[in-house]
Amino acid sequence: MLDREGNPIESTLNYTLKSVKASLPTTPMTMRGMYFYMADAATFTDCATGKRIAVANNAQLERDYAAARGTQTRPVLLVVEGHFTLEANPDSGEMVKTLMADKNSKFVPGKECNQ
Repeated sequence: MLDREGNPIESTLNYTLKSVKASLPTTPMTMRGMYFYMADAATFTDCATGKRIAVANNAQLERDYAAARGTQTRPVLLVVEGHFTLEANPDSGEMVKTLMADKNSKFVPGKECNQ
């Protein structure tokens, strides 16, 4: 285990972390990141972590993204309340963490994560 600065924790206690097969929480949380849609697949790159994840199919988000990006094919800043779920990848069938937009999605054209 690592401390908050990323250094190994020195302890006489024998802690062990084990993965579990628990479901992901469904409580919506506000997220801010860059949304990109192309070829029937949407991705969201979280501003806080830089991690890119798939976005569940959402026709309204796709329409709003098309309006926000205008004629350019580029990512657009999205602020959304959503949660994570596990969904099968349509190509491989592998279960992947996916962002499910719940409500209050707002595109902010012309802005980036650092603005």
